[in-house]
Amino acid sequence: MMSTTISERMEESERTSYYIARDRENYRPVAIRGSVLYFVIADLANVNFMYQYSLEFFLKLFALRLKNSKKSDVLE
Repeated sequence: MMSTTISERMEESERTSYYIARDRENYRPVAIRGSVLYFVIADLANVNFMYQYSLEFFLKLFALRLKNSKKSDVLE
């Protein structure tokens, strides 16, 4: 009985892990764009020292881009 319960929970855990990994991949393009945006802003200081921006600035800019982006019901 105990082994059956453990086996069922292991299968459920594997299914859950699969769904999490699959759904996480759907957000990868957003993560890549956010990363590019962050490093472009961070590297502006290499162009000229006056272009030094804080993480707070980046987060506000990122939130603004999300707010102003085209909305869609299709995740892909």
